[in-house]
Amino acid sequence: MRHTIPALALLIAIPIAASLLLACGDDNGYDDATPTGPAPTAPATGEEPTLPPGADATPGENELGQAPIFWRTLDKFETLTAGQEYKIVFRVTNGYAEDTLPIEATAATGTASVTFDAARTTPEGEEDKGTFYSVNIVLPVEGSWQLTARAGAGEVTVDVEVAPGGSPAS
Repeated sequence: MRHTIPALALLIAIPIAASLLLACGDDNGYDDATPTGPAPTAPATGEEPTLPPGADATPGENELGQAPIFWRTLDKFETLTAGQEYKIVFRVTNGYAEDTLPIEATAATGTASVTFDAARTTPEGEEDKGTFYSVNIVLPVEGSWQLTARAGAGEVTVDVEVAPGGSPAS
């Protein structure tokens, strides 16, 4: 009877130990069916803009565009009207930090072209990375236009529709 208690304890301990070994296994506790890290990504194709370390490559809240040039408007160009001022703020993230950002506006018909220089500005309380430029554009005639901003090697073109309205700018 004296040997019965240790034998009984051994009979109970062996299945418990085996269960623990099977549950833990030798895979460091990770289930093979559950991913443990970020999913692998395919290599990028095509040329991407080169950004300096720490530069922002994604649009911020209420921004449109793509790296390295993003833009903000009050209403996504919905009230852009011929002959009327319209404000745009650009954010450039490729290290471009000149005093002005050149903007070229070209009518789709090729009959009109206007250039603007957006002035460098420092918005209050801004947390997005990059250099900011503000400009009030006036496009003289209604119709389809392309706005092209160039910041060093970076460039972005925005297609806009200009509604008929105010008197043409001179």
